[in-house]
Amino acid sequence: MEHLMPYGEGAAMQRRSWKCGGMLFSLMFSGMVFSINGAGTADATMQGTGSAAVSPNVVVVRVLDPAGREPVTVPLISSVDGDRPVAVVNAEPITIEDLRSAVSDAHQRRKDDKAEEQQGMRMNVDRFLKRLINATLVVQEAESMGLAEVPSVKEEMDRFSQITLRNLLRESLWKDLTVSEAEVTKYYEAAQEEMKITLVVFGKKNDARKAAARIRKGAAFSDVVTGALRDGTAIGVEGGSFFRKDEIDPLIAKKLPGMKIGEVSPVLKMEKDKKTVYGLFQLEEGRIVEDLKVKEAARNILLTDRKKALLGTYLRSLYKIGIKTDVKIIKGLDYGPTGPGLEKLMQDDRVAVVISGEAPITVGDISAALEDKLYHGAKNASTAKLAQLKQEAVEEILQKRLLYREALKRGVDRTELYQRMYRQHRRNFLFGTFIEKVVVPSIRVVDDDIQAYYRVHESDFRTSEMVRMRALAFDTRDAAALTLGKLKEGTDYQWIRTNAEGLRNEPAGEKLAFAQEQPVASKALPEDVRTAIEGGRSGDFRLYDGAGGTAYILQLLEVVPPQPLPVDNVKATIRAKVFGQKLESAMEAWVKRLSESSEINVYLADYMNR
Repeated sequence: MEHLMPYGEGAAMQRRSWKCGGMLFSLMFSGMVFSINGAGTADATMQGTGSAAVSPNVVVVRVLDPAGREPVTVPLISSVDGDRPVAVVNAEPITIEDLRSAVSDAHQRRKDDKAEEQQGMRMNVDRFLKRLINATLVVQEAESMGLAEVPSVKEEMDRFSQITLRNLLRESLWKDLTVSEAEVTKYYEAAQEEMKITLVVFGKKNDARKAAARIRKGAAFSDVVTGALRDGTAIGVEGGSFFRKDEIDPLIAKKLPGMKIGEVSPVLKMEKDKKTVYGLFQLEEGRIVEDLKVKEAARNILLTDRKKALLGTYLRSLYKIGIKTDVKIIKGLDYGPTGPGLEKLMQDDRVAVVISGEAPITVGDISAALEDKLYHGAKNASTAKLAQLKQEAVEEILQKRLLYREALKRGVDRTELYQRMYRQHRRNFLFGTFIEKVVVPSIRVVDDDIQAYYRVHESDFRTSEMVRMRALAFDTRDAAALTLGKLKEGTDYQWIRTNAEGLRNEPAGEKLAFAQEQPVASKALPEDVRTAIEGGRSGDFRLYDGAGGTAYILQLLEVVPPQPLPVDNVKATIRAKVFGQKLESAMEAWVKRLSESSEINVYLADYMNR
């Protein structure tokens, strides 16, 4: 149900955004930078160095004032001066906030890429502004072509609007929710508490009772256990290790609350190996395992639970206002094998729920929502499962309608945050739609293109080098090196295998997996092995220092160099690469034409048009 999954809608919306408008990001933030010429050329007084090192703490840009006053220095990672224009494209401003969002998004993506993070990163603010200008030109052209009125665009923006407004309403309801440190600590300690327990098991109830009686009279638990094992009344002892409560037998865990360290439990009737036994356990020790990640997870769990509870209460208050449900119709909907079928019910316009001031919820609406939940079809779901999913579908539709209505009533759609999110998503989606409907249809990849690409990049399309090896293991490197010299001088390999000094007899499980005389791709070998055999030819011997001090002589039985792959085997890969190149070239041509006929004013001081 929606109130139990408060972030589900946002995740789905983000996936659609990347699928439909993701081309904007792949073109804007890849290595491709379109040039601005003609009317779009920046004033000569703005030339200079526009680079800035991106840091979470200090990134500033200087912005010229359109009225000619002194430039203003603005922190890029901040919230001030968000509406100040850094460029104007055909009277449409690109603001500091737009630039901040572009840099922040790219910074986050690169931060997630560990390889790039390790290499370090410098971001060029000029390039980000240039890409925003180019994207704006493309989106303006898409609008002039009427693409904003295409049904798929309208449907996507309506979907985005409803999902975003509901999510922003939820966030406004939750903004003041907090969890105290005391609550977090209590929850965390309960989750991280571990107990050390010793359990003694008896085969007969009477023996267990006698042992328990001795302990109550003052006998030490350990003495009683030792005696019971010696006389055979105890059939086993378990424990002595720390366990979390969820890892302990439920019968034991049920007794733990309130027990003190050193205390012994009453006799427990238990089952072991499908036989009834009787146990006594002593709580020996307790501890809290410190883990900051678990503590933070505990905080998030508690906060999420609080959010769910608040949202549930809010929704219940909305249900009381102008909602009328036709229980008979909903209860009578049969999605099972004996019913009319899901497809037919999706066309059913009977009213199931009336919402004051809103379109009613029909049987068709419920059926369409149910279809999304039936991953394996209605025929494979049980009657009970179908009834549950049907009720969930009704509740989700109702909740979405009510939350959307309340968001509009509260004016969430008029907030600066929503307007900015809407503009950005619309820009992204129109950019992707332009590429899909205008640019892509003009691109053709023919066999000559594929052949030409293959001829230039033939070295990229080769099989891996393959090697076959066998190995001799030695206790010391000196012994291996001495034997290696003899092999290179011509001593017979089989004689060496039988007679060489220092040979180590490796168990089968310890033998080198890559040296079993079977073909292995060189690139799949460990890096130190690749280094050891680098440049080797069939018949060569090489010395390799293995793990644990063991030294090896590797014999390269066969080295098969990379072979060209037939072009037919890599056509699909090449087609995609050529298509990408042509798409990039086509977009460069479009932006060049658009920039030449546009008025572009840049207010980023020291801007270099590159």
